[in-house]
Amino acid sequence: MPSAGTAAPRVGLIPSLDGLRALSVGIVFWAHAHLPGDMRGGTGVTVFFFLSGYLITTLMRVEHDRFDRISLKDFYLRRVLRIFPPMYIAIALGVLLTVVGALTAPVTAGGLAASAFFFANYWKIAGLEGIPDGLGVLWSLAVEEHYYLLFPLLYVLLRKYLPNRVHQAILLAAVCCGVLAWRCWLIFEAGAGSVRVYYGTDTRIDGILLGAIFAIMLNPVYGEFKLPTRWLLPALASISAVAFATFMFVRVVDTPEAYTWGYTVQGLALIPIFAYVITRPTSWVGRILNWKPIAFLGVLSYVMYLVHVPFLRSAEHLLQLPHKVEVGIAALATFLFAWGVNRSVERPLARLRKKLSHAGESTTLLPSTAAR
Repeated sequence: MPSAGTAAPRVGLIPSLDGLRALSVGIVFWAHAHLPGDMRGGTGVTVFFFLSGYLITTLMRVEHDRFDRISLKDFYLRRVLRIFPPMYIAIALGVLLTVVGALTAPVTAGGLAASAFFFANYWKIAGLEGIPDGLGVLWSLAVEEHYYLLFPLLYVLLRKYLPNRVHQAILLAAVCCGVLAWRCWLIFEAGAGSVRVYYGTDTRIDGILLGAIFAIMLNPVYGEFKLPTRWLLPALASISAVAFATFMFVRVVDTPEAYTWGYTVQGLALIPIFAYVITRPTSWVGRILNWKPIAFLGVLSYVMYLVHVPFLRSAEHLLQLPHKVEVGIAALATFLFAWGVNRSVERPLARLRKKLSHAGESTTLLPSTAAR
């Protein structure tokens, strides 16, 4: 039975989040397509990380508040059904495109194992080759899967032994501070390169944890994000958007500061941004993010994220057309492939996941990974 006095909202479609997914995958696609602006896709990945931490923690919080327990078995099964099938389809696509000559980089057994078993990030840190060409984005799935493996266990312990939400948030914030200190030591003292910091689970996990803190302390689903005046939230969101956007371009991203405290700034900036777009769906920003075509791209964003680089590189290798034409063809192929996987694989599995959700999980609520 739920704890006395617990008020657990029914979790359904949270406004604007599919639109944020679409925006994030658009940033990543733009960067990987080398379109004008010198944009970096890592900022889109940061949004995916924060989003995953927020949604996963919200679902677990609601489930515990409603049933006084969290079914870890159901949680892990839902994650497997969500993450694994599209990812293995993407890996198979990468291998197929390599076999037919559309992708030219060699594939090795080690690279395939790193891709399939969620250690692609440390494989890249080690400087090893053999991951199917264009599927280097699987590094971010590795980070998220490591998080999915460990955080639910931690959250169950927190709810049992540290029930006060403020204390939970303080503990997680301390972990985030530790991660920031670790990044600074690696960059400024140990002389580690940007690759080590960019790809490591131990150096990027705070981006997801900040989303979890948002879900625990300031969750709009629970009506907890409240400010004294109505204009203060849009003002904070605007300032945060500017701060976040400064890390989207090469001249800022390629600095030691960006690889250390820059990730912390991005994560903190997302808190008022998320609060604004979730609580103000009828604002002009909210209307754009919730516009059906944009939201639909958000629904497809996970698969689009996985396969867009293989299609970009295949188009470049095979077509020999003007670059923007190749990008347009690759974008269309990415969309159609993602739409097909959504219809044939993701939707049926989403219905099954909903049956396994004690929190009333909506098929539209599930986090799209970065790597996502």
